[in-house]
Amino acid sequence: MTSDKAPKHHWNYRLIRHVWPTGEVTVGIHEVYYTDGKPTKWSKYPVPVAGEDAEEVLRILNDMRQALASPPMTVEVEDEQEAQ
Repeated sequence: MTSDKAPKHHWNYRLIRHVWPTGEVTVGIHEVYYTDGKPTKWSKYPVPVAGEDAEEVLRILNDMRQALASPPMTVEVEDEQEAQ
């Protein structure tokens, strides 16, 4: 028996919009981790595009491109030290 429900835990690439205390806004593609379909944590820094060969880099780029099809996730940065 199969279920149409999303897995309990999964991750994907997602565009994150950071809003800094200064009012500056930056965006980047991050790894976002989900539990029960809700984002619970994400990579501190945008992820690099690197792989063992050209095919892997292309796969990563295609996965990242899918992230651009969804609305960005907004994160309010409360402390400048969070980015360091």
